Amino acid sequence: MDRKLKIDDVQDLRFPPVEIVPERLVSPPLYARAIGSEEQAYYSTDAALAAGLRGRPSPGLAFFHTVDEDALTEVIGVVYGRTLAAGAESEFGVMATERDTVIGQTYVEEAYRRPGKDGTMRQFLVLTTEFRLKETDELVSRSRITFIEKETE
Repeated sequence: MDRKLKIDDVQDLRFPPVEIVPERLVSPPLYARAIGSEEQAYYSTDAALAAGLRGRPSPGLAFFHTVDEDALTEVIGVVYGRTLAAGAESEFGVMATERDTVIGQTYVEEAYRRPGKDGTMRQFLVLTTEFRLKETDELVSRSRITFIEKETE
């Protein structure tokens, strides 16, 4: 079945919010080892508390924690291998810790068409994902990813 980005159908689309306990996704000690960090706050809750944190810091979250590949394909029309991920940017707020629950939600920020250098139309889709602490609604992170796909007949 031929799929393509559904630019006209996804303006202002919001995926349902997802409740996440970040530590269940990636453990702080495993993350620290993977990046070569010896920061004790990742390995010990006591060390994190002594450093003024609410608990061990949790690794970053990304849009694929809120939307799975099937939803990207079925709902939006993103097909890996045919759709180019053309850029990503992130901003960060408060740090989520092992003691936090985070609410993540992805939405379509922009969906538009623009001609490419060869004159054929390209479809652009900008997805934004926000993660907020459940208890305080403080921003943990906001990320944007841009997908581009060449239109086909």
